Amino acid sequence: MTLRSHLITLVLVAVLPLLLFSAIVVGLAADSERDATERGLRATGRAVSSAVDHTLDNAIGALEVLATSELLDGGDLPGFHKVAARALEGQRGWLSVAVVDRAGRQVLNTLRPTGAELPPPADARTVAAVLARRLPIVSDLIASDLPERAHVVVAVPVLRGRALRGALLTALDAHDLARVLEAQQLPHQWAAAIVDGHGVVVARVPEPQRFVGQPATAAYVALTARGDSGAARMPGLDGVRRHTVFNRLENAGWTVYLAIPTVTMDAGFRRSLVTLIGGGLVFLAAGIALAVVVGRRLTAPIVALSTAAVRLGAGQLPDTPPGSRVAEVAALGGALTDAARRRREIEGEREELLARAEASRERAALLAEASRLLASSLDYEATLERLARLLVPALADLSVVDVVGDDGEIRRVAAVHADPAKDEAARELARRFPPDRRGNHPVARALRSGRPELTGEISAETLETIAPDPAHRELAQAMAYASYLVVPLIARERTLGALSLVSAGSGRRYTAVDVPLAEDIARRAAVAIDNARLYRQSEARLRAAEAVAEIGGFLNQALDPEVVGRRIAESVRGLLGLGTSLFCRVDPYTLEMTIVAGAGAPIPGFEPGTRLPAGSATVGLAVRERRPVTTPDLLSDPRITLTREQRAMLEGLPYRSVLAVPLLSHERVIGVLALGDRRGRLFRQEEVLLAQGFAEQAALALENARLYAETRDANRAKDEFLATLSHELRTPLTAMLGWVRMLQSGTLDAATAERALQVIDRNTKLQAQLIDDLLDVSRIVTGKLSLELRAVDVGVVVEAAVDAVTPGALAKSVTLERRIDAAAGPVWGDSHRLQQVVWNLLSNAIKFTGSGGRVGVTVDREDPHVVVRVADTGQGIAPEFLPFIFDRFRQADSTTTRAHGGLGLGLAIVHYLVTLHRGTVSAESEGPDRGATFTVRVPLAPLRPTAHAGADAATGVDRRPPLAGIRVLVVDDDADTRDLVTAVLGQSGAEVLTAASAEEALDTLARARPDVLVSDLSMPGDDGYALLERVRALGLDRDGRVPAIALTAFARAEDRARALAVGFAVHVPKPVAWRGWRRAEAQPFAGSARISPKTRDATRRASRANGAPT
Repeated sequence: MTLRSHLITLVLVAVLPLLLFSAIVVGLAADSERDATERGLRATGRAVSSAVDHTLDNAIGALEVLATSELLDGGDLPGFHKVAARALEGQRGWLSVAVVDRAGRQVLNTLRPTGAELPPPADARTVAAVLARRLPIVSDLIASDLPERAHVVVAVPVLRGRALRGALLTALDAHDLARVLEAQQLPHQWAAAIVDGHGVVVARVPEPQRFVGQPATAAYVALTARGDSGAARMPGLDGVRRHTVFNRLENAGWTVYLAIPTVTMDAGFRRSLVTLIGGGLVFLAAGIALAVVVGRRLTAPIVALSTAAVRLGAGQLPDTPPGSRVAEVAALGGALTDAARRRREIEGEREELLARAEASRERAALLAEASRLLASSLDYEATLERLARLLVPALADLSVVDVVGDDGEIRRVAAVHADPAKDEAARELARRFPPDRRGNHPVARALRSGRPELTGEISAETLETIAPDPAHRELAQAMAYASYLVVPLIARERTLGALSLVSAGSGRRYTAVDVPLAEDIARRAAVAIDNARLYRQSEARLRAAEAVAEIGGFLNQALDPEVVGRRIAESVRGLLGLGTSLFCRVDPYTLEMTIVAGAGAPIPGFEPGTRLPAGSATVGLAVRERRPVTTPDLLSDPRITLTREQRAMLEGLPYRSVLAVPLLSHERVIGVLALGDRRGRLFRQEEVLLAQGFAEQAALALENARLYAETRDANRAKDEFLATLSHELRTPLTAMLGWVRMLQSGTLDAATAERALQVIDRNTKLQAQLIDDLLDVSRIVTGKLSLELRAVDVGVVVEAAVDAVTPGALAKSVTLERRIDAAAGPVWGDSHRLQQVVWNLLSNAIKFTGSGGRVGVTVDREDPHVVVRVADTGQGIAPEFLPFIFDRFRQADSTTTRAHGGLGLGLAIVHYLVTLHRGTVSAESEGPDRGATFTVRVPLAPLRPTAHAGADAATGVDRRPPLAGIRVLVVDDDADTRDLVTAVLGQSGAEVLTAASAEEALDTLARARPDVLVSDLSMPGDDGYALLERVRALGLDRDGRVPAIALTAFARAEDRARALAVGFAVHVPKPVAWRGWRRAEAQPFAGSARISPKTRDATRRASRANGAPT
C-alpha cells in the first residue's frame, strides 16, 4: 500500500472518528445549551412573575393602609378625598382611587370632586366579588376605546373587625405593568406578556401598544389550562414560533408568559452543525489531497479542539486553540469558544435572577417573622428588643428603636449590634446619649417630620450632627458608623417613635431602595406599640376603677380626716406611679391650706401640719380656680406663686411637675390633692380624671366626717341644752314655790308679801319667755312659723324695742344709745317678729355688757336694704365661737360656773326670723372684752305704703271689760288653773262656775246654762274636743249660741286650727298674759245677750282695737 493510501487511510481513520466525535459534541452542546436556555428562561419567568406579584402586592398593601383610615369610620369623605389624592400622587401607575359602600354604590372617586354625582362602578363584577369574599381582588383587563386608557382594578374590602363597611378600589394603568416587564431588561428578541383570566393580553414587551387588549392564541390558553406553570413551543400572536414558559400569579388569576424565538434558541446548534459538516468535508478533502503534506500539521489543531470540547463539556472556558490554516478547524475552535462564553453569560443571568428571587423570599420571610414577633406579646419594649435583634445583620449592623414617652421625651428601648462583642458598647452608647427631641439628630428630625431620614455616606459634618458631644462622637467613630436609615413609627396618624438602621463596618450603604422595606417593618412595629399602649391604658383604667371602688368602700367608713388624706395620697401616688403626693385641708372661708398627710418621697418644708397661705403654690392656684391644675415645672410656671423660702427648697428637688385637684363639697373648696413627679412630665387627661375621681371620693368622706362631727357636737349641745333648760326652769320655780309657800303661811308682812309677788311675777315672765323661745324654735324646726306681712316702718319697730329694754338697761347702769334714720324706708315684714329680732339683740347686748357700758342701736338705709346695727362694749365673742354664734343650743359658756343664764336660743331665732324676711344677720367681734356688733339687713319694701298712724297703736284700754251679769263655766282638771281663771274673771264681774272634768261640766251645763264656756283641751276621760261635741249634740248650749274658749297648753298652729274647726271661738295658749286677756274674752263676751248694750259696744270697740274679730 502506498504512502498516499496510508495517508488517506490515516486521514480517513483520523478524520472520520473526529468528525463523528465533533458531531456528538456539537449535539450534546446544543442540547445542553437548549437546556440551559430553558432553565434560564424558567428562572427569568419566575422572577418576572414575582415582580408583577410584587407590584400588585404594593397596590393591595397601599389600599389596605388607606382602608384603615379613621376618616372612613367617621364618614369624613372630604378629608379622605384629600388623603386618597395624596396617596394617588405617590403611587406610580394609579389612575384613580374610589370608595364604594356595602351596597356597591360608588361614594367617592378622586377623578371627581367631593360631593359630585358618581356613576356606578365600571367593573361591577370586581366590586361584587370583593364585597362577597371580603378579600383583595384584582380584576381582568378593562379595555377602552383608547389603548392608552386600558387598566385593571385592584379592590380591597374596608373591614372594622368582622363588619364590612365597603371597599376601596384603584385603577392600575396597564402600561405600568408593561413598565414592570420592561424593567426586567430581557435580552433582545425575548418577549414577555401578562394574560388575564379571560385570556386577554394585559401587557406585553416588546410592542405593548400592538397587543394589549387582544385575546391570546388558543394554544396559549390550552397550555395554561394544563397547570400553574409549564413550557412549550408554539406560535404567538405575531405568528413567530417561540419557546414559551408560563407561571400563574398568586394575587390574581393571571398568567405571565416569557418566550424566546425557536430560531434564536436553535441558532447555535444549526450553526455548529453547518460548521461541522462543511468543515468535515473540507478537512476530509484537504486531508486526502494533502495527507502527506499536512498530516503532521493537522494533529495539533485536532488535539486542541478535543481539549476545548472536553473543557466545554465540563462547563469551563476552553483555551484559545492554536491557529490553523484549515478554516473549518479554526471555525470550529471559535464556535466552541463562543458557545462556552455564551453559556457562562446565561449562567450569570440565571444566577442573578435566582439571587433576586432569593432576596425577595428573604424579605418576605423577614416581614413574616417580624409580624410574628410583634404579635406575640403586648410587652412592646421586650418585643421591640427582639425585633431589633431580628434586623441584624439582615438589614443593619446596628439596629436602634426609640419611642416617644408620655412626657414627649425620646426614650430608647432597644439597641442591638450584629457583633456580640460590640453589643454592650452599643447599649451603653444608647443609654448615655439619647437623642434630644428638640435637637438636630436624625431621629428627632424624623419624629418631627414624620418622614424617613437617609444618609448613604456619613461624613464628618453629619457625624457631628448625630453626635455633638465629643465623647459621643469618639464612641461613634469607634463603632465605624458609615450609613444610616431612620424611619418613623406611625400609627393612627401619631408618631410613636423611630426605627434606626445603621451600617457600621459591613460596607452596606443605604439607598432609596431600602426605604419601602424599612417603612413596612416600622409600620407593623408602630401598630404593635399602639395596640400594647391601648391594652396598658385599658388595664390601667380597670385597675383605677378597682382602686376607686376599694378606696370608696374604705372612705365610707373613715371618719378621721387625717386617715382619709393619708389613704388618698398613698392610693393615687401608687396607682399613677408618681414620686410624691400631698393632701391638704382648706379653710373654706380664708382658703388657707394645711397639709394633712403625704406619701412617697418627703418634701422639706411641706411636712404634715405645715400651713400654706391662700393662693400659694400649685395647690393654691387649684383652690383659687376651683379646677384641676397641671404644670410640668412649677418653678417656671408664671401662674404659680411661691415664697422665696419655698422656691429655695423646691429648686433642688426632682418632683417639680405637679397635678393639683381641689376637693369640692356644696360648691365650697374643702381640700386639695397634690401629685408630684419628675420635672417635665405631662399629666394625661385620663390621669387627671382619675385624680378627680379620688378627690370626689375624698370630698365625700371629709363631708361625712364633718357631718358626723357636727352631729356629735349637736348631740352634745342638746345634752348641754337640756341640762341648762333644767337649770333655767328649776331656778325660777324654786323661788316661785318658796315665796308661794311663805305667802300661804300668812306670816309675811305687807312689804315682804309685795316683794314676794314681784319675785313671783318676774319669774313667771321669765318662764313664759323661755317657753315662747322653745315654741318658736319648735315652729322653726317644723317649718310652721309664719309671718303676717305688711309694710313696716323699721324705725317705729326699733323705738318700741328700745322702750321695752330701757328699764333693764337702767337697772344695770348701761347707757342705751339710739340713732334712727327716719327716711330709712319701710320693709315688707311682720312687725311683731321684727320687734322680736331687735328686742332679742338688745336684750342680749345688755345681758353681756357690764355696769357703765354702752349699747347702741342704729337704723340706716343702704340700698337696697334697711340696716339695723346693735353694738355693745361688753365681753365680746371669742374667735373660735364666732362661726357658731347663731347655732341652736350653742352657748359660749355652758358650764356650771357660767355668769349668765338663758337657753342659747335667742340668736338662733334672730337668724331664722331675719332669713325668713329674706334678709341677713352677721356678728362681728374683735375678741373677748372688745364688745360685739350685730348687723341686720332687710330688703326695702317694693312700694312705700301710706302710713296709718293708728293702725297698730295701742287702744289705751288697760282695764278688763265689765262682765257683770255674765255666767262663765270654767272646765279644767288642774285646780290651780281653775282657781286662777276664776279669780281673773271674778275681778271682771263675771259669775264663774267650775268643773274638773267633762262629765261634771255636762251636769253643770244642764243645771246652770252658762253664757260662755272656757275649757282646757287635755283632760282625763273626755278631752275638750269631745266635751264641746257632746255639748253641741245635747243642745246644752242654746242651739250653738254659747261661745267657747279653748284655754290650753297645746299652742301649735295645728292645735289652734283643730280647736277652731271643732267649734271653739277662740284659742288661747297657756301661759296667759292676763293684761292681754281681754282680747280673748272680748270676742265671745261681746255677743252675749246678758251684756248691756253699753257694755257690748265697749267690748266690741276693745275687740276691734286689739285686732280680734267681732
